[in-house]
Amino acid sequence: MHKITRDYEMHLEKVDLGKKTEAVAKLFDFTGDKSFGAGILEVRGGAYPLDSTEWDEVLYIIDGSITFIEDSIEKVARKGDIVWTSRGTKSEVIVKDYLKAFYVIRPFTI
Repeated sequence: MHKITRDYEMHLEKVDLGKKTEAVAKLFDFTGDKSFGAGILEVRGGAYPLDSTEWDEVLYIIDGSITFIEDSIEKVARKGDIVWTSRGTKSEVIVKDYLKAFYVIRPFTI
């Protein structure tokens, strides 16, 4: 089975990530069993802690950039990059200006 969601069908919702950071996300649950979820994430500046103890995540950076600080090491992902974050990762996440990314998380727990 194939499922196509047209851009005009997406109803974006605001998500509060804390520390005055707002994101806009559209979540998809393709399987119905919560084994994974996917969507578009849009963030306009901000910083927040990342504690993904419950899921693995893949981001494809559509536009902008995102910085991860883990154990005092900075890693920057930019447009066109793919980021894999393993379950249990703890880091600081910074979006200086803007980020638009496609994400997939497994299992779909949010």
